[in-house]
Amino acid sequence: MNQHIFHGACVLVATSVVLASPQADPLPRYRLTDLGKNTFARGINERTQVVAMDEIGGGFLWERGVISRFGGLPGDDAIVVGGMNKRGDVVGSSWNYRNEVLFEGFLRSGRHVIGLGTLPRHTFSEAHAVNDKGHVVGAASFHNGDYLVTRAFLWKDNEMIDLGVLPGGEASSALAINNAGQIVGFAVTADDEVHPVLWQAGSMIDLAKLTGTGRAVAINEKGTLVGFGSRGAFLRSTNETIHLGFSLLPRDINDSGQVVGFGGGSAFLWQDGVIHDLSELLSDTTGFRLRDARGINNAGQVVCNAVDPQTQRHAVLLTPTGLADLDGDGTVGHGDLKILIGAWGPCPDCDNCLADLDGDCAVAVPDLLRLLANWG
Repeated sequence: MNQHIFHGACVLVATSVVLASPQADPLPRYRLTDLGKNTFARGINERTQVVAMDEIGGGFLWERGVISRFGGLPGDDAIVVGGMNKRGDVVGSSWNYRNEVLFEGFLRSGRHVIGLGTLPRHTFSEAHAVNDKGHVVGAASFHNGDYLVTRAFLWKDNEMIDLGVLPGGEASSALAINNAGQIVGFAVTADDEVHPVLWQAGSMIDLAKLTGTGRAVAINEKGTLVGFGSRGAFLRSTNETIHLGFSLLPRDINDSGQVVGFGGGSAFLWQDGVIHDLSELLSDTTGFRLRDARGINNAGQVVCNAVDPQTQRHAVLLTPTGLADLDGDGTVGHGDLKILIGAWGPCPDCDNCLADLDGDCAVAVPDLLRLLANWG
């Protein structure tokens, strides 16, 4: 980029950042990035890293068009990815079909992978989620006849802690954790009912009176949780319980209260009390049908599992058109401006052109103006 363009950009910054940012469109439109054929999305973090799986039991991390593949514990055959935190640490279960222990939870941080072990008197474990402190939640299990009995756990400081069960019950599982240490999941009662539960401050809270039977599956940093059960999908904050509707399976919730998941054969977004089919919010015709939304970050980016016209399965990333936080730090500032200026001109790959805010396959003045309008 030449100096005249850079000088013009700096002048626009100086004159524009003092203006009040306009209100965002209450209903976003999305541009789609295909992460590959026969891939399965599992989650997304605030750095726009996507964690996914391939068809042969391997995992990979996608970041700005670059794929880094990984496996589980040494000698194991396949993995099931559970979740990921802001640092890019990944948890899941590592499977060995030749060993007496068939699967064990793991935590992968960079190139290092740690086996989590299991609880006393249990045989297996699976890790479902990890927060930014590296605390992992999941379930340990053992065979009781023809079925597995599971027990929720919290793993931290190299120790697995039993989170317990409801009075008279035998099973529980922890599915998500936030940075405050609040944990959600489910537990089975003495009457074999499955109840959504919340663990906080050392106690297990049964939510069934507020939500019906079912499971709590995700929780954001404000302590708002989502789940599903006998009364349909629900959202529970500190002040109220909102019923989202029937035939919906929520997967994730961000700190703005946007909920994504699966319902009626399609990926959905719940926002401000309304359910939207995500396939109908794409900014252009892609040929993909979005089936299941697996995660949403605080920038509103969504990862989904989709099918193409040949019914091949793809993990895809949905980015709101006009999203100006290019470096994923939660604000629009000089770092984002630097990325945009560095990408100035025609996009070499229209599907992976982060700074192309208006979706025209080029980074130019309209993109710069959109970034400046969202400064701060």
